[in-house]
Amino acid sequence: MRRGAAGNRYGVGLSIASLLLACTFGTDAASGGGDDEDGQTEGAATTGTAGAATTTGTDTSPSDGDDADDDDDDDDTTPSDSTGPGDDDDDDDDASTGDPVDCGATYHVEAWASDAAVVEAPMTVGPGWTDMDAQVAYTAQDDGTVTFVLDIPCAGPHYAWALVWDRFRGGNSCGAEHADSFFFAVDGGGYDGIWAYGCENCNGNDSDWYWARVSDYSSAVSCSGGETIAPEFDAGNHTLSFRGREDGSFVLPEPDVSAMVGVVVSNDPDFDLSSVVIP
Repeated sequence: MRRGAAGNRYGVGLSIASLLLACTFGTDAASGGGDDEDGQTEGAATTGTAGAATTTGTDTSPSDGDDADDDDDDDDTTPSDSTGPGDDDDDDDDASTGDPVDCGATYHVEAWASDAAVVEAPMTVGPGWTDMDAQVAYTAQDDGTVTFVLDIPCAGPHYAWALVWDRFRGGNSCGAEHADSFFFAVDGGGYDGIWAYGCENCNGNDSDWYWARVSDYSSAVSCSGGETIAPEFDAGNHTLSFRGREDGSFVLPEPDVSAMVGVVVSNDPDFDLSSVVIP
């Protein structure tokens, strides 16, 4: 009976011990599982935090108040940062505005070979000859183009002149077979116009270099019947392009080439070209 009692006692003790051990192991297992779960949660939290970190600049929660304050401080500097470009924009506006143009008054726009927008071979821009110090666009072939960009301030009809070179000026230029003409195009259109500028010089000039009005001789007979061009331009950028039309030869000091120093466009068909300063 005592063994039995002892057994019961030990049995109870073992049961209690087993329960204690079970509780202990259970607690440890639970604790270990918690560690694993914590590890996964921390990993997920880290990923989440990393992902959230990219948006913490807009987080306004109290726990992130310091960060929010820092971000607010950064935000406080944003206006001053954005003011810089704004000032630049204002400067650009001021620079591009310039003096206003009275569209009811006479005005003109100049474009020179030295600043030509496009030059395609065999058209060449180079130093002038004889008494011309400015840069000249010239070609000795029936090819090669030069394009001028014109910033037109007002809408309406406009008239064009070019400072050209004519090797055989005067009576010899009318109907003579030498280089003194261009095909021309307005605003990127086809080169349908023929500007036989030598015909503008039939009565002769004091110089091989002279101003000639851009006219269309595509329907003319010989040097008769040229029509002054007067394209209707809107305000803004427009182009005049010229392409070589006749063969010649570039032999200094007086080459037989189609050549021009630049163009002038005005809203006045009787514009006084003597006011133009050649660069």
